[in-house]
Amino acid sequence: MKTNQTGFLNTPAGYAVCLMLAALAIFLWAEYRLQVAEALPLFLPLLICIGLHVFMHRGHGGHGNGK
Repeated sequence: MKTNQTGFLNTPAGYAVCLMLAALAIFLWAEYRLQVAEALPLFLPLLICIGLHVFMHRGHGGHGNGK
């Protein structure tokens, strides 16, 4: 039996969350541009590791699949 499920981002609440995050990012960049630019080299390796972990596990179904 197959159900028709939509992802969270395709719901009105998902659109609202994305809009709020975009507004927050614009505000933070406008107000704290220099501080963000100074902190970016410290956090960039961490963000790269998290991104690689998320995107590389997409192909085999994640952890614990026994393969």
